[in-house]
Amino acid sequence: MQEPTDQPDQQPSPAQPKRLLTAALILTEAAEQLDGEPDTVLTETAWFEVFNKAAGKITDGLLIADADLAIDIAYNAVPHAPLGATRGDWQARVRQIAEAI
Repeated sequence: MQEPTDQPDQQPSPAQPKRLLTAALILTEAAEQLDGEPDTVLTETAWFEVFNKAAGKITDGLLIADADLAIDIAYNAVPHAPLGATRGDWQARVRQIAEAI
């Protein structure tokens, strides 16, 4: 027999699927923005600029809470790239993560 717990069931909130979909769309948009010049090195700062542009485009018009959480999910899903990672490296990584979400 299981002991009762004080924790409520971990059910996703009704907004969670929407936020995950939005996060995947942000990453997909960011990957599309990385098209061209696949051998060019992309710094963390440049990635942040690409990500912010994609996030702004995808979350425009969403409730702030939904947009903020989706942006957090998307940003935290992408690990830091190794030094010298190219646009093509970032693009492949971001697309793979977007599909996994």
